[in-house]
Amino acid sequence: MFARFAQIGVDLRTPVGAKPNLSMVLGGLGITVQDLARSYVGLARGGEMIDLGWRQKPGQQSTRGTGVRLMSEQAAWQVGNILADAPPPKNARKGQIAYKTGTSYGYRDAWAAGFDGQTTIIVWAGRPDGTASPGLTGRTAAAPALFDAFEQLGRPLVPLPAAPKGTLIAHTSAQLPAPMRHFERTDTQYAEHASLNPPVKIAFPHNGTQLALSLDQQGHFEFLALKAEGGKLPLTWMINGAPIKANRARRTTFWKPKEKGFVRLGVLDALGRADSVLVRVE
Repeated sequence: MFARFAQIGVDLRTPVGAKPNLSMVLGGLGITVQDLARSYVGLARGGEMIDLGWRQKPGQQSTRGTGVRLMSEQAAWQVGNILADAPPPKNARKGQIAYKTGTSYGYRDAWAAGFDGQTTIIVWAGRPDGTASPGLTGRTAAAPALFDAFEQLGRPLVPLPAAPKGTLIAHTSAQLPAPMRHFERTDTQYAEHASLNPPVKIAFPHNGTQLALSLDQQGHFEFLALKAEGGKLPLTWMINGAPIKANRARRTTFWKPKEKGFVRLGVLDALGRADSVLVRVE
């Protein structure tokens, strides 16, 4: 996780001597408001982050750098779709805003970050000296200010974009791909399946591998063979959480990377068991 955020220029901050733990996975990390804004802009732009533009005078033209890919377009839409279901504060303006609130340990910081189809806004509430404000929460303090900020734009909220092509949308389990329908099973069933089918495991590439891939005549990456062992067929291969087209009846498939950087490769078998590795494409 740290390597991925470092790659896209987000500086996560931890207490001196702190070791990775579950609280960090759930958001217990330090981050600047600039990096938080860039991240939410990335969600709003279909997974593409851009540098913030700075203006010193009203109407002055701002500049920004080139974009970097935070996540796939489909994954960004899924996250935004979840955030859009968050209930708005009381007496909030009508319209849909995808937003998230946060409260730091000891009531030191209250955050709210959100976007409509055109604008992203970040709100922080707290004390400049970092001391606690008992009862200060993102939901009660920052979220109303966020919705008020959208009100001050002086325009109707812009609708959020429609789901991009290839997005998995299911309203019932029957609409899910077969490997994703296994929500529960008895211990007896699991023991029986496990004895007949060992857990699925990615045999190649290995976790942490740096892949120096060749380029074809058009300057595109050549295909990379992905190999799995064990597991019950059919298999579903995933790139950064999104399923890819593959021969699901075989344990070997081929994938062509689109860009350099860190990639999470995953495989899911017919019993719902999964394995994943993090590799770097160079």
